[in-house]
Amino acid sequence: MDLIKLLLILIGIVALLVVGYWLIGLIFGIFWLLVYAAVIGLVGYGGYKLLFGSGKRNELDDGDPFALDEFDRSNRELEEIRRKFLTK
Repeated sequence: MDLIKLLLILIGIVALLVVGYWLIGLIFGIFWLLVYAAVIGLVGYGGYKLLFGSGKRNELDDGDPFALDEFDRSNRELEEIRRKFLTK
């Protein structure tokens, strides 16, 4: 009777080890699946932002508040510099 109990205990321990390893493998498998999905998602999101995210923005609408007369003044100064130094 003691031999049967010992065999049943050993079989139970082996079964518990197999189920434990299976659960650990399942958990790590799901984890790595999520990691791969996240990497693919990040690459897709970056590609989408690179291709379609920038769009056409108005150059005056960058978020930097400045007056249009400053833009005209700087444009005139740039034209004067071009006339002075680049006309040869």
